[in-house]
Amino acid sequence: MNQMAPEITWHLGDPNLIARCTTATSSPLSRQAFDANPELASAWAQDHLDDGQNGVLDWEQVAAVGVLGGMKKSDDTSEYECVFPARRLKHHLRMLAAESPIRSHTFGFTLDSSILTLYLHTPSGLFYSSDIECTEANGHLSTFIERLLSLNDIDLGKIASPGGPDGPPLPFPTAVLPPQVPSFARHLAKVPTMGLIEIEKTVFCSGEVLGLQKSASRVRAIRDGPGDNREYAMTVSFVEEARCNEHDQIRQMIASASPHEREGLTNFVDVHRQHFSLVPHFLKGDLDAEKCAEICGLKPRAMEVTFQEHCFEPIWAVDSIEALTRAVLGAVKGLRSLYRMRILHRDVSPGNIMIGPDGEGVLIDYDLAILMDGPFGEAARMERVGTFAFRARYLLKESSRTPLQPWHQIESLVYVILVVVFNRPNGGGDLSGMTEDAKHVWELWNMDVWAFHSKAGLGRAPAHRQELLKPYLEHWEDLPELVAIIANHCGLDLTAFTHGEANETSYLEAGWGSVAPAASAIPDSRDLNATWQVLEKGVDQIMTRLSEGMSYPQYMNLYTVSYNYCTSSRMNSGGVNETIGIGTAGGRSGANLMGSDLYKHLNRYFVSHLKQVSAAAEPLTDEPLLVYYTREWDRYTTGASYVNRLFTYLNRHWVKREKDEGRKNVYQVYILALVQWRDHFYAHVQDNHKLSNAVSKLIEKQRNGETIQTDLVKKVVDSLVALGMDEGDTNKQNLEVYQDAFERPFLAATDLYYTSESEQYIGANSVTEYMKKAEMRLAEEENRVDLYLHASTRKGLVSKCEEVLVKNHAGKMQEEFQRLLDQEQEGDLKRMYLLLSRIPNGLDPLRERFEQHVKKAGLASVEKVVGESAEGVEPKAYVEALLSVHSNNAELVQKAFKGDQGFVGSLDRACREFVNRNKACSNANKSPELLAKHADGLLKKSNKASEDDDLEKSLTETMTIFKYIEDKDVFQKFYTKMLSNRLIRASSASDDAESSMITRLKDACGFEYTSKLTRMFQDMALNKDLNAQFKDKMSQTHDASELGVDFEVSILGTSSWPLGAASTGVKLPTELQQVYDRFTGYYMSKHSGRKLTWLWQHCRNELRTLYTGQKYFFVTSMFQTVVLLQFNTSGDSLSYEDLKLGTGMEDEALKPVLQLLVKQRVVDLKDDMYELNLGFKSKKIRVNLNAPIKAEQKTESADVMKHIDDDRKMLIQATIVRVMKSRKEMKHQQLINETLAQLQTRFKPKLGDVKKAIDVLIDKEYLERVDGQRDLYKYLA
Repeated sequence: MNQMAPEITWHLGDPNLIARCTTATSSPLSRQAFDANPELASAWAQDHLDDGQNGVLDWEQVAAVGVLGGMKKSDDTSEYECVFPARRLKHHLRMLAAESPIRSHTFGFTLDSSILTLYLHTPSGLFYSSDIECTEANGHLSTFIERLLSLNDIDLGKIASPGGPDGPPLPFPTAVLPPQVPSFARHLAKVPTMGLIEIEKTVFCSGEVLGLQKSASRVRAIRDGPGDNREYAMTVSFVEEARCNEHDQIRQMIASASPHEREGLTNFVDVHRQHFSLVPHFLKGDLDAEKCAEICGLKPRAMEVTFQEHCFEPIWAVDSIEALTRAVLGAVKGLRSLYRMRILHRDVSPGNIMIGPDGEGVLIDYDLAILMDGPFGEAARMERVGTFAFRARYLLKESSRTPLQPWHQIESLVYVILVVVFNRPNGGGDLSGMTEDAKHVWELWNMDVWAFHSKAGLGRAPAHRQELLKPYLEHWEDLPELVAIIANHCGLDLTAFTHGEANETSYLEAGWGSVAPAASAIPDSRDLNATWQVLEKGVDQIMTRLSEGMSYPQYMNLYTVSYNYCTSSRMNSGGVNETIGIGTAGGRSGANLMGSDLYKHLNRYFVSHLKQVSAAAEPLTDEPLLVYYTREWDRYTTGASYVNRLFTYLNRHWVKREKDEGRKNVYQVYILALVQWRDHFYAHVQDNHKLSNAVSKLIEKQRNGETIQTDLVKKVVDSLVALGMDEGDTNKQNLEVYQDAFERPFLAATDLYYTSESEQYIGANSVTEYMKKAEMRLAEEENRVDLYLHASTRKGLVSKCEEVLVKNHAGKMQEEFQRLLDQEQEGDLKRMYLLLSRIPNGLDPLRERFEQHVKKAGLASVEKVVGESAEGVEPKAYVEALLSVHSNNAELVQKAFKGDQGFVGSLDRACREFVNRNKACSNANKSPELLAKHADGLLKKSNKASEDDDLEKSLTETMTIFKYIEDKDVFQKFYTKMLSNRLIRASSASDDAESSMITRLKDACGFEYTSKLTRMFQDMALNKDLNAQFKDKMSQTHDASELGVDFEVSILGTSSWPLGAASTGVKLPTELQQVYDRFTGYYMSKHSGRKLTWLWQHCRNELRTLYTGQKYFFVTSMFQTVVLLQFNTSGDSLSYEDLKLGTGMEDEALKPVLQLLVKQRVVDLKDDMYELNLGFKSKKIRVNLNAPIKAEQKTESADVMKHIDDDRKMLIQATIVRVMKSRKEMKHQQLINETLAQLQTRFKPKLGDVKKAIDVLIDKEYLERVDGQRDLYKYLA
């Protein structure tokens, strides 16, 4: 059913859990149920795919479950009780979220009768839809199921859940990390490659508390190969945007601290964070994030993934009191390190204490940590956060106004120790669980009402605590001492103060004060002078004495001062000091005024500082000026970047607001520093181009071969680029300063330098030496751009160098080209090509000269082979002469001219010219004839180089020359004639080679060109079957003595074979007449409608001599056979008239046969009588008498040419008809041009032949001239 889906309205919070009772059976569709039954409608899907990540998986994964509403029998009665599907579903969703360390959302639904409800569990909250009534008419259920199934992807589901409680962990190598937190780039050692990550073990995973969903895992990041990988600890949590800045500061403080200063803490390797959102992107429907935050206090959260440099085991793995003591001691050290940094952890629990590789405890997870002196310090210390069961007892009292203190976190360690022991009575491998007393205590710690009293009782009643620990002392024997030591440092054992929270606090403050640093002196945010005095000292130290160092607490103190001032909402007028510069006009807020005052102070500081820097540069010029400028630039910009971060809040709010309101000359603090550098220092040192001239002189030194400090040029160039700021958008790059101050003068100086050098060098050296120099200079200039110039300069610099070094001297290089060709100087030719290819039309003269060079070489090569007479040229020598010229120059084109298409075209034109018009070509048809004969020689058995590889190479070379043949129809006729001879005489070297050649011809000229050749092969294949069937038939109907003559026949299709009937008749001897009659009768019985025409001139026979002492086998033609068999019946001596009468042959056929037999000494001519040579002798047993007759060969060539002329006339007419049939009407010149274009692939027709064909077609009434328009033709259907 294809219905439109309903509009979904989402609600926030728990839905109305009213049961709808039905008789259906409940069926939770969990992951385990899915594994057991794939047909269940459980689906896994990813949140979204980012096209910028090439479609790889994002870290946000969503899993779906469903619960069907219904009723079930109670355990003790036969009555049905209602099931609460939504309540059970919430449990499933939370468990599914907790199952995976990287899943950010879970999606579910309930189907209760016909009511469908959708649920979404996120780190920000639980959302549910309005009830959706599903009926057959509206199709909502089928639409929902279709969408649910479209999310289905089992593999993604497995990736989303690496590992289960009983199975091994599953790698997810395609997971993509969220974006890296930018502020960590300078502080953390970023892992080179985190693209391939394997979760080896999930150490801790919790999804029970919305917004606090987190996990800790041991992962392996495989970098470059199997041998290069390390293990890391990975934590995944969901953080609020409001606290992210403070979280980042805390992590940076930890990361920048020395190993001693961060004792007991983990060091960060990398931090990644996704976008902040309430719901995943794939959901249809609207959720107003601001409204949700306003009404319910829920805020968007982002997945945050952190990597630490150590791999940990959970504290649950400890199996002895010694190991537990080391773990707790490490956590104490971590808390002390944080406190010395003025940081409170706020969430000491078993999940946040891990065992490092050395066995020491390590405190992890700083997501809830706060700066005691930070912007949220006081308010955050009053928040009651962290895992409830492990909070200090006074933080559980509703009436308590005690802020979080460091000893409260030590108290949490007592509960951590007890819970670890309670759950592992006999060590890390024991899972037997708590005793009843311990279980009761644990339940009390998790109850709002009883948690305080239960924990306070541990201090008031030592006997109770001893009784509680007694069942565990067998394995954890020193447990009471460990608990007492920790309890003594947090007040839990100070019985004197158990009734006085204030007394206990004051006592512990005195002891803890010795380990805490003094709180930083923060000036009153209303006092501008005091604020700026503190900030100015810090800013000046950063800008002028950064090499002395600045501690992170000092830096954070400056940040806090800046933050406090910028966030102050008080007006300065009438306050501690008067504001500087801007009054209260315009109704602008106090925060804006404070920002303006602070901005002006910064501006004045930069100006004052730069005046001092500028004064020191006054006497400097040339290289000393560059050294000073670059040193000050490094110092200034480094300091400005730190100052920029110091005033982050000013940038983010005041500066942004000013720019949004359209105010000019207001910049981010770092950009402000650059503006003042440009106006108060750069403008001074650039006066009269002093700075750019110094750079140009340094570059000229390098061009002259001197060694320079390239980093001086690089830094000056970078500074000029940085100083070009777009006033409209400071984030956009503006190269105006760089171009005006450096690029334009630099390009002008380059022109002058290379103009002078090139003219002098080419005047004193050869052209080839100059080309080497120009090539070297061009490479140097391109390398110069990579070394220290801006990339935008490349085009202008290279273009200027090409103009001066190449274009201005192109004529001399082009004149040298012919000499280099004649001397085959491949290296210099390549150099010339690369240089001249850089300028427009630089290669055109070279291509023309190359074409003439190749043409001249081809004509000379053919003339050398032909000699004085073109008649007796050997086909093989002729083709090899053509190939040698082509192959040599084709290789030159590839190596020296890099396969340039212009040179390839020149080579083709030259080859086409000398292949078709040379000394061997007495007529236009000679070259294709010789090529066909060469191919014939290659494909015959007599070819000596008939190895497969050599033959294939030779055929490829033949096709190379064939490409340049203009009259391809001439080649086709001769090749077809020669192929027919090879087939009927069985003289082909290889059927595979023949097929290969035909395939090549078909690829070159199309199917029609080779269709007859293909049918000839098909005829020969049919003849094999025909002869076998004939022999079988004869053996069945005749005695063996009657079949003394071995007979084979070839049936050839008239339309495919270029063969005609014999020009003379012949009388068959008795020996052959019988076989002739048998086959004719057999064939006509099978094909009654066909006519057989015997081609006697192509028949071949074998005769055995009985009259010689040595038995010989004569291979003869049919005419020779008929003549020789006359001697069997008429004696050994016969006259010409006897032979003519006996054979029935005409004179023009008989005489050449007799002459050949006499010449071969088979027959002697004596007194006009032909006598059989009874004394015939030969070195060969098998003697071939069937030698070709030259007169016959000439006749065949003439016949072929006559057929070609006839075929061309018909082809021209057919082409004209085809063109006119498609166009209907066409003008004379258009018809001529179209016909010539279509015939170009077969042959080059003459214009007169096309005109004659048009006239013939008009006579045949295929065409007619349009009345009144003599140049317009019309097709007649």
